[in-house]
Amino acid sequence: MEKDPLFSSLADGRILPKDDPLFEALGDLDELSSAIGMARAGIAASPNPGKLPGEDRGRESVAAILEDAQRVLIRMGGDVASAPGSPSRERFQSVSSEDVAVIGAALSRFPALRLGRFVPAGGNQTSAAVDLARTVCRRAERRLVSLIRSAGRSDLSDDQAYLNVLSGFLFSAARAFDAPD
Repeated sequence: MEKDPLFSSLADGRILPKDDPLFEALGDLDELSSAIGMARAGIAASPNPGKLPGEDRGRESVAAILEDAQRVLIRMGGDVASAPGSPSRERFQSVSSEDVAVIGAALSRFPALRLGRFVPAGGNQTSAAVDLARTVCRRAERRLVSLIRSAGRSDLSDDQAYLNVLSGFLFSAARAFDAPD
């Protein structure tokens, strides 16, 4: 049977139009993971090692936290793509309030920012890459909120909360990379 180029299928067997809000949300999550990957590559090439404030050698770096975030985003894609209660949903671990707490704890290690003005992105290549990931994250969150509202997907509330806190982490990390070494 020939595939219809206007539709795509999900792991739980549903077939939806490619422009369905669910696929829009999945696409934004995929783009976010890619943008975070670009930011991680920028951090690796940066003279600033990306340690969290107050970090000692050998503890988590911003890049390691972002890699963990990419793993959470993969799980989030599974949450979005699978209907609540479907057998495909049981094959993976959903995003939870514990995931939100982990990224929240990382965010809390940055000093509180009181900027009083807008900060243009692009202080350097690393901060610009992290800022780009932040803007994609905020778009992904808006898209997820639209899906939650339009499809009644209250099961995605932890996913939305994670994106909200992740965007704050990305903002603070970008400002840290703006700072001179």
